[in-house]
Amino acid sequence: EDKLLKILEDFAPIDFSTESNPKIYHDLGILDDAAEFLKAYSKAFNVDLSTFIFDEYFPPEVDVLTSVFLELFRSRKKHYKELTVKMLLESAHRGTFTE
Repeated sequence: EDKLLKILEDFAPIDFSTESNPKIYHDLGILDDAAEFLKAYSKAFNVDLSTFIFDEYFPPEVDVLTSVFLELFRSRKKHYKELTVKMLLESAHRGTFTE
């Protein structure tokens, strides 16, 4: 858990507690560096993320202007699955991503 906390601290723009089981995108705001975060996590814990579908958990990484434009003109907002600290810890124990 301490190893995951250290990785999260490198990427999360806000303070948090792992005890509250925060959601990586929804609560911690990891977005622009989400792919890099997952690579660091996968490497640190030797987790196979081949079954992880990035687009189901995170919006596309785009610049701020494009993001504002998309939000203004998108008729329906996409809802993303929640990826939590607990899910990452459980996947680390298994060695592969599971929901």
